[in-house]
This record gives sequence, structure tokens and C-alpha cells, in this order.
Amino acid sequence: MSRARHLALAIRVSLLVAIAGRGTADASELVLNRAALQALVASTLFHDAGRWYLQKGACFAYLEHPTVTLTKDRMLIDARLAGRLGLESQGTCIGVNLASPVAISGILRGSGSQLSVQDLRVERANDETTRRAFALLLGVSSESVSHALSIDLMTVVKPTAIPGLLMPARVTRLVISDVTTAEQSVSVQFDLGVAIP
Repeated sequence: MSRARHLALAIRVSLLVAIAGRGTADASELVLNRAALQALVASTLFHDAGRWYLQKGACFAYLEHPTVTLTKDRMLIDARLAGRLGLESQGTCIGVNLASPVAISGILRGSGSQLSVQDLRVERANDETTRRAFALLLGVSSESVSHALSIDLMTVVKPTAIPGLLMPARVTRLVISDVTTAEQSVSVQFDLGVAIP
């Protein structure tokens, strides 16, 4: 089973448990551990042969070998930056090579049923020149990163059985109310609307 399918299955199971417990709480909770976030990052951003391209063409830059960690309030991605930056001329790149371990971080936020990463920033690079080049590349692609590294929780909620009921239930509404990032996991609080046909 692929990492993305494993992640989707884990989220479905968590949401099923949340739906089953809905009668006793004002909000439901989905907890994503570091391994689940690692799988999410790998399947959404680093999906191009294990690389996340910040720029393609004769002049190019990409990140590879991601490792996700969590700190209070932020998700950190350590990776290797590689590429060649400069001016493209007659199909070649006149410029400099990049090869550096780097780290970026972002805040996981919820809006409606979407969980996404916001407020991207460079945390670490080998030197100031690499840091500036990486920050420029990241700034150009920050909105696409937020779009790519997101999950719509409604897409993983399918009609499902609730323990004690003989018929399937359908989630009609899911609204994220709070996202809390700790050192071991991310907790997503959300409200559900459930219909039983």
C-alpha cells in the first residue's frame, strides 16, 4: 500500500472514530503524528521522483530527501537543495550550482475543511547566499506550496458505518475550528454535520 493510500486510510479511520464519538463532544479531533505528516509531505510536494521542483528548465532548483519534524507551533522540513541558478541562454544555464542542506518551516492552519501550510520561511542554509537564493525561490512558489501541501478532509470522508447503526452515515459538513502543533503530533479540531439516509 502506498504512503498516500496509507495516510488516507489512517485519516478515514480517525474520522470514523470521531464520527462515532460525535454524540458526546462539541467538536471532534483528528491527530496526525509525525509519520503521517512525513507521508503527506512526500506524496504532495516531493512527488516528482522524490523531488520538489521550485524551478524547472535549463536553470533549475529542487529539494530532495525530506525529513519532517515538529516544533511548538511549526512543522519543519529538512531537505537537500540542489540546482543551477542564473540566466538561461540558448538552452543552457549560465550561473552557479547549488548544493546545500536546508530547512523550511510553516504553520499548519485550517480553513473550512482544508488543512494547509502557511507562513513559510527559511530556517537554515549553509551560507547567506544560499539562504537568499532559497528564500527567493520559496517566495515565488509559496502560494503553490500552500495549495499543494493541503488536504481536504471532506475528500477522505466517505459514507461509512457508525458502530451501533445498521445503515451508513454521510458527512454533510466539516469545518476545522482549530489546529494545534506540538512536538509529537498535530491536533485538528473540527465540527461535523452528519446525515443518516
